[in-house]
Amino acid sequence: MTDATAGYGEVALQLARALDAGDLLYLADDDQAAEDIAAALDALGSPCPVIFLPSSDTLPGDRAPASPANIGRRVSALRKLRRLAQDRQRAPLALIMSGEAAARLYPAPASLDAAPPTLHVGDSIDMHSFAADMLALGYVTDDRVDEPGEIAVRGDLIDIFPSDAGMPARIDVAQGRIAGIRRYDPATQLTEQRCDTLEVGRANEPDGGAESSILGHLRAGRIYRSAKAEDRRQRFIRLATQAAGDGKIDAVSQERWAEELAAWAGAQADRVLTDLVPRFVEKRAPLPALKRFAAPLLEKDRRLLLVGSERDLRFLRPRIAKLFQTEVETVSDLRAIDTMPPDRIAALVAPIHEGVVDDRLVM
Repeated sequence: MTDATAGYGEVALQLARALDAGDLLYLADDDQAAEDIAAALDALGSPCPVIFLPSSDTLPGDRAPASPANIGRRVSALRKLRRLAQDRQRAPLALIMSGEAAARLYPAPASLDAAPPTLHVGDSIDMHSFAADMLALGYVTDDRVDEPGEIAVRGDLIDIFPSDAGMPARIDVAQGRIAGIRRYDPATQLTEQRCDTLEVGRANEPDGGAESSILGHLRAGRIYRSAKAEDRRQRFIRLATQAAGDGKIDAVSQERWAEELAAWAGAQADRVLTDLVPRFVEKRAPLPALKRFAAPLLEKDRRLLLVGSERDLRFLRPRIAKLFQTEVETVSDLRAIDTMPPDRIAALVAPIHEGVVDDRLVM
């Protein structure tokens, strides 16, 4: 299974099917591919947790630490993994990351047990003590808070941009208590949303250093890899070895990786999908071309799933219903398709841009 040639939709569909059998780890070509595949898999609506773990934005030998936003996203993802690892009744999970990210060292799982600070409207707060606590978590002071990892205290206001969030927050304080929490646009500084709670993720790595491989954060399951992921994992190890010289290598050695991976199954995914769907928009008559392609497949007990943005589906649904002389049902997850009778048509909002065919579905 290769995300470069098959497309993210095919990868996401195959991973969604594979989750029925238990936990999985997918290594993509790079961070962008990993994030896109995680978004596509999550949008397919599986009840299983889907976690994207970005790689560090530093390279071996760099003296400067990773950016607060990058640290915040990684620590947040690792904390989710830690919580899930301790839940024996949970559904299977999918961890999506790049081959390079798999070569990196991570904080020990136990170092992630400490919960991040969470603020609630009505809580008592000492503004200066809170600011000092945030500095200890890696935040920096700035007059204008518009980047992750920044904090400012002015009068009865605290502005803070949580390192793992997409938007900063303004905390109103009155008589030593939190009177309100407002998310605001960092460009305009205008309020976007009011909220009752605010979780503040770390902007620095947990204490204890990076000593664990990513496999140490997971239950043994099955691993799937893209075409370039393994080469890029090994390339990162070589880069870390060169940067270390005679010192400690800032990467998971090949020997350690092989030893820990021995408990895992399926080092390479088998292809379960048979064909990609043609790009009907490039045809002279797209809708008739779609019908000529899909109708014979629907006669073979498959279902047809329309996938796209809400706008795309609003445009397509009435036309597809008319074309096939049937109702187009709206569904929220892939599993709903499997319970539908054969030769039915449904629509699902998801960021997938190419179609695929498997033994049950035309997407």
